[in-house]
Amino acid sequence: MNRKIGLILIPIVALALAACGGPSVGGGGGQSSSPSGPVKIGTIGPLTGPASTYGIGEQNGIQMAIDEWNAKGGLLGSKISMEVRDDKSDPSTSTTQALQLVQSDGVNALFGPVINSCALAVAQISDQLAVPVVGTLGATTPVVYPNGPSKAPYPWVYRVLVSSPVQVQALVDYGTKQGLKNWAVVYQNDAYGQPTVDDLKAALAKDGGKLVDSEAIAVDATDATAQAQAAVASHPDVVLVWTIQAPASKVVSALANAGNTAAVFTSNAQVSPQFYQLAGSQADGIISTGLKAQFDSSPLIQNFTTQYQAKFSIAPTLWAYASYDAAQIYFAAVKAAGTSDPKAVQSQLNKVKYTGITGKISFTKQLHDGITAADVTVVKIGNGAAAPVQ
Repeated sequence: MNRKIGLILIPIVALALAACGGPSVGGGGGQSSSPSGPVKIGTIGPLTGPASTYGIGEQNGIQMAIDEWNAKGGLLGSKISMEVRDDKSDPSTSTTQALQLVQSDGVNALFGPVINSCALAVAQISDQLAVPVVGTLGATTPVVYPNGPSKAPYPWVYRVLVSSPVQVQALVDYGTKQGLKNWAVVYQNDAYGQPTVDDLKAALAKDGGKLVDSEAIAVDATDATAQAQAAVASHPDVVLVWTIQAPASKVVSALANAGNTAAVFTSNAQVSPQFYQLAGSQADGIISTGLKAQFDSSPLIQNFTTQYQAKFSIAPTLWAYASYDAAQIYFAAVKAAGTSDPKAVQSQLNKVKYTGITGKISFTKQLHDGITAADVTVVKIGNGAAAPVQ
């Protein structure tokens, strides 16, 4: 990965580097007026419940970026502040909170929601909100592109997270290289898991594989025996588990109890200490996806990880890395616009060229998915950790 700038330097020099060929955010020429009072953002995510690890990582990553900017004097002469809401993974709560944050609390931008169904609900009212909606916004295509990836995105929605189609294609490509052709999938029966079945079918068609079984499971399921037994009975080469951490751990356990001998693949949702704790030794050998940045040994990544652990007493997750970069991108766009006015900042976001800790991120008027296949790697879990396999 191209590491031209350090973590501490990003907030100060991201714009100046554009003049000498380095990463940039926005194209300059924005308005010169400053906002009255602090630049204020709202963050929505699950801070309690089975998906809380994602929301906590989101909040912490953004807070890291805020602290860096505020330590240097803030943004446009004011300190940045953040309003945080726990949506408890409930879409109706997410939409209510988004409306309140924008219409009552006066935030200039929203970060999140994290959970796919919640992100989709907020994306669907993003034109009404008329502020940038940025960050780790679910994973499926409809959150960003309501009519498909070749059509126009939601104009206010900018995702800094690996999409499900990119992850699935990476896993299928890897499986094909290993001679694994027949796939079963156990998917979360909601707006996160359901579209992934179609993503898997498309990837398998491209690589010459076959979907032999698909099983739905509820996010709050307490047992996955029926799904596991059905998947094993289809004699697959791979069982793809596409859920958040809690149900994934139950599926992995049920597969072992059902005598599964197929490879187990899963999404980047399981590359975290929380899943390793839930699944224990049954996580060993699982193939997943991750960001190359998560496994980069450069001093930049090491520095971020050290600072994060010192501040929050936990290891950073993918959601922390990506949310940190999303916040850096937004703050640099505000600086380029010279105002936190949403329309002016939107114009700058459509010009983003940024190198951060998650890789190279670009946005245009059409491209609103910032992380691409180039920054994704396939990993193998073992002994409470993950490491790239390619």
